[in-house]
Amino acid sequence: MNDNMNHMRHNDNEMTALIMAYIEDLLPQDERQKIELRRKQDPAFDVAVVEFINLKKGLEEIGKAELKEKIKQWETEQMEKNSSNSYTLRIAAGFIILLLAGFVAVVLMRPDPPAFDQIAEAQFEPYPNMITTRGLDVDAQLRALLNHYDQGDYNALLEAVDYPTLLEKKSLEEKEEFQLFYVAEAQMALGHHYKASDLYLYFDSRDHAFFEVARFHRALALLLAQEMTEARNLLVQISAEKGAYREQATLLLRELDESRD
Repeated sequence: MNDNMNHMRHNDNEMTALIMAYIEDLLPQDERQKIELRRKQDPAFDVAVVEFINLKKGLEEIGKAELKEKIKQWETEQMEKNSSNSYTLRIAAGFIILLLAGFVAVVLMRPDPPAFDQIAEAQFEPYPNMITTRGLDVDAQLRALLNHYDQGDYNALLEAVDYPTLLEKKSLEEKEEFQLFYVAEAQMALGHHYKASDLYLYFDSRDHAFFEVARFHRALALLLAQEMTEARNLLVQISAEKGAYREQATLLLRELDESRD
């Protein structure tokens, strides 16, 4: 039994180190791609990565004197939210081991990084309900669906739409495109950035009415998912064109470039 426990701790420590290397952008490209693929396929693992990103940001905002208390508080919150075998609690244990080894001391000595997540979140506003703003004549089902959206009940909207089935279709009716777009907006509002990014790709054509907003919101989703290179490339495209989001894209690019100086 002790051997099994030691093996689990060893695996957790390895996973912790791997996630931290991913967050610090220290992994080779092939290893990074494996992590990104797993984040997309394994929601629990993605939650663990996001927890680490948030914890790292918190550590950068506090002094060493407050460090142990902050971690204790974080653990308590996780115990209330998760079962004892959840990714977040297991990885938290590994994180504390690394912390005691002085791993986080390096992070604390760095200058405060730009708060890209705050900038991106400030730029994101759920797109207005086009049915209401334009007075479009739609069926009761779609109208009820978008009532959830207007009320900010994004989970209810997601439960009402079988969007994986929509994505399997070769072409969608206008009603279905409305559904898919507002599902993407709901995912974004809920913080499911990878899912939102993938859904926005459906509208990556100028033939779609939602093309411009979907492209800009995808750039924000990529920023929030820490996919900086892909996000920057998309922002460069947006800022180079005379679109509705040119100014916001230019602002975000300026922030990204200043962080490198």
